[in-house]
Amino acid sequence: MTFRQKLLAYSAVATAIAGLSQGVSAEMVKLDYHDVPLSDPIASKMWKDEIPEASNLGQYSPWAVIAKVNIPGKGEVYVGQLWSGSHCGAHDCPVKVMQNDEILLNVMGCDDTDEHSLNASGSTLFLCDMAYPTNVR
Repeated sequence: MTFRQKLLAYSAVATAIAGLSQGVSAEMVKLDYHDVPLSDPIASKMWKDEIPEASNLGQYSPWAVIAKVNIPGKGEVYVGQLWSGSHCGAHDCPVKVMQNDEILLNVMGCDDTDEHSLNASGSTLFLCDMAYPTNVR
C-alpha cells in the first residue's frame, strides 16, 4: 500500500469515526440514482461550472446521475455524479451534494454507484470505501 493510499484510508476512517461520534444513525439510505442529461434542471444547477468543459466518455455524450433524498427535518438533498471524459478518472468521477441550490460537498468518488449511500441523518456520504461529511443542515 502506497503512502497516499494509507493516508486516504486513515482519512476515511477518521471521517467515519468523527461522524459516528456525533450521534449519527447507523441506518443507511441507498441512493436511487437516475440518469439525466446535463440539460436537466437539477443537473444544470449542480454542474453549471463543469458543463462547458464536459466531453464524451468513450462513445457516450456526457451525462449525470442524480438521487433525491428527503432527510427528516432537513428537507430535500440531491446527490449527483457527473460522467464526462474530461472530468472522470480511471475509476472515479466528480460527486456533489446540493441542498437548497447550494453545493455542500464536491469530491471525486468511485464510479460504482451501487456502493454510494448516505447515513439516515444525511451528515455522511459513503462512496465505496470512503466517507465524507456532507454539511447537510
